[in-house]
Amino acid sequence: MQTPAAAGNRYILATEPSLWMGEIAEILAAEVGGRGIRVPTRTLPYWLMWLNARVDPAIRLALTYYDVPVLVTAHKAKQELGWKPRPADDTVRAAAESLLAYAVVHRGRA
Repeated sequence: MQTPAAAGNRYILATEPSLWMGEIAEILAAEVGGRGIRVPTRTLPYWLMWLNARVDPAIRLALTYYDVPVLVTAHKAKQELGWKPRPADDTVRAAAESLLAYAVVHRGRA
């Protein structure tokens, strides 16, 4: 945030169109799946989430967002800051590599 126009402002830094969680999982599975890291890629059915939400508050919260698109735009950041996003799949891969490099995610865990 070195641009003076950024002072006191907030910006959404997101690619357009946004990726669904399943798409992110597919990218991660292709990137790190061969290194002993299991990435779940199947979609959990609504009815199963609904049953689990009755006893798990975290799933109850997630259920409110099930199949709801999150529409965001980075127009303000692009216009005011001249920000140019990387392709979303490159960003997901870079984040995975960073999590592995800093041992946030450990190899060999299922």
